[in-house]
Amino acid sequence: MTVEVRAATPADASAVLALCLRAHAEALETCPVLPEPDQNMVLAGVALSIREGFAFVALKEGKMIGSIGGFPMQHWYSPKYFVSEGWWYVLPKHRGWRVASMLMQALQGRTDQCGLPVFVWGLSIPGKLRALSRMSRRLGFTHAGLSLIHQAP
Repeated sequence: MTVEVRAATPADASAVLALCLRAHAEALETCPVLPEPDQNMVLAGVALSIREGFAFVALKEGKMIGSIGGFPMQHWYSPKYFVSEGWWYVLPKHRGWRVASMLMQALQGRTDQCGLPVFVWGLSIPGKLRALSRMSRRLGFTHAGLSLIHQAP
């Protein structure tokens, strides 16, 4: 079966929300300090990413199996913009088919059109960093640091 990756539309927002919530639940298994998501905030972020043209979905036989979305932003110290990856998730039974790479390539294509770099934080994927590192090198990324969390008592 072939996988189709396309730009997300407003009609995709609720399905993307469901994927984002599933991704968060999966991340909590290995990183329990992540805060609980607010569904309204997640949906607003998804809608913003779709509106800005930085959200993509992967479909197999018409069913959504993955999504990626990003947000244009700036570092506090620079006027230059970049796109921050907000979510990047593929359903577990569809992993290993390069769907995640296809999604990132779609986002990279859009950011390349805009002349913007992409930042992937890798914060919520403990235990999967080695696979992300290999894939990111294949996609032309370089390491730019490490994300750490200090949980207040």
